[in-house]
Amino acid sequence: FALPILMIAGIWWLRNISVYGFPDILGLGAHDGVVADQLRTADYIAANGTAAYLQLFIQLTYNSFWGQFGWMAFPLQGWMYTAIFIFMLAVLIGWVMRFFVKVPGRAQLDRWQVIGWLVMGVLGFIAVMQYIYYNAEFFQAQGRYLYPGLLPLGLFVALGLDGWALLWRRRSQRLRWGAQLPILLFLPLNLWLIWRVLPLLSP
Repeated sequence: FALPILMIAGIWWLRNISVYGFPDILGLGAHDGVVADQLRTADYIAANGTAAYLQLFIQLTYNSFWGQFGWMAFPLQGWMYTAIFIFMLAVLIGWVMRFFVKVPGRAQLDRWQVIGWLVMGVLGFIAVMQYIYYNAEFFQAQGRYLYPGLLPLGLFVALGLDGWALLWRRRSQRLRWGAQLPILLFLPLNLWLIWRVLPLLSP
């Protein structure tokens, strides 16, 4: 796992050292200089209170993770965020059912699958922690900063849908594809973005 990381990221680290100097390997020092006038989290909390900050932080993070375009100027429709929330709630329920529905012949995780789970868990944890770390200083509640965690999130969604599939397959073979139906939710969402949002972003 370390070799491809060093091969890909190492090129950028060497480039950053050549541009920003050592030890600013990630360019964070240069970043702080560029965004000197950017809103600080501490200043926002001092002016508006912790409760208001947390409410806005969670709302902006959720909305912008799923879609808020044009430098945060074009959010999705409210019902779209609600539909996505219901979808993710169903995924969570399916995830729980996956561990309670007894399936004959289900194989136990082998050594490499356990290692894979650990890697995905660490990746998701790092994605969340770097987001919290960045927002501890700057008020940047933009869900795109969580995208390094898309791989474990995708696995989480897949297993949640599989939980529903396991339940439905036990009841009827005709419902074996029923767990795939929620994915159709994203088809009209994508069409709406192409038709209504993207033209607003074109120069």
